[in-house]
Amino acid sequence: AGNAPMWPTIFQQPEVMGLYWTLETELAFYLSCWVIWRCGWLDRPQVLAGLVVGMSLAWFAVKGSTQLLATLDGMPGAWKNLPGHLGVMFWGAYFRIVYDESEGFRRKLHDRKFWILVGLTLVILAVGGSRQFRFFIHPSCSWFSPYVVGPCLFLCWTVWLRVRFRALVWLGQISYSIYLFHLVVATPLLVFVARPENAAWRGWPVVCYVAPAIALSILVSAVIYYAVERPTISLGRRLAGRRPGDFGVQAAP
Repeated sequence: AGNAPMWPTIFQQPEVMGLYWTLETELAFYLSCWVIWRCGWLDRPQVLAGLVVGMSLAWFAVKGSTQLLATLDGMPGAWKNLPGHLGVMFWGAYFRIVYDESEGFRRKLHDRKFWILVGLTLVILAVGGSRQFRFFIHPSCSWFSPYVVGPCLFLCWTVWLRVRFRALVWLGQISYSIYLFHLVVATPLLVFVARPENAAWRGWPVVCYVAPAIALSILVSAVIYYAVERPTISLGRRLAGRRPGDFGVQAAP
């Protein structure tokens, strides 16, 4: 019951599955967007840019201040990291504005929005790379960080590579189901291999375990997408109604 509304932390309950902590972050972002939209600011680039900088600096302060961390010691990690995650999400919203106005970066922008995007990207990368002041506390720590690698890969794939394979488009359609159910598939496989009586299944090359897990995850996710996710999306649109201004709005190519 605590997990049903996807806010288990509020009800002081553990997540049904550990990776589902991101669902709370998602809902926090949607709620933030609704509040900003009600204020009439959602399409104002300067507001989004301010949110990117403000959220990123707030996250930097939380993760970098030992004293502040001690004050927030009882707070779940997902909530401590929430400002940083919201900063990345609002960066994506600003990116979308520049993307649309430049026709997918096919047309050069001659205004300041593009350079603001560059600056915001540097903020995200700098804060993500120096999170928790690891270069002060543990100089030997690796600097690998998904908060740096993720935005860089996103920029490469959307600005330069422009891969349009149908198979990848289809995987994008079912990707949310893959995210929700890949561990549901992988965990039983892991338990099966770990059982003492199944010792013969252990010691194989890693690809022998990863490939079936990926294939089965895609299969299960496709079934969930077509049987549950897509019909539910259609139902939600019918219940919410479609405003005249919504027609013609399409996803980015």
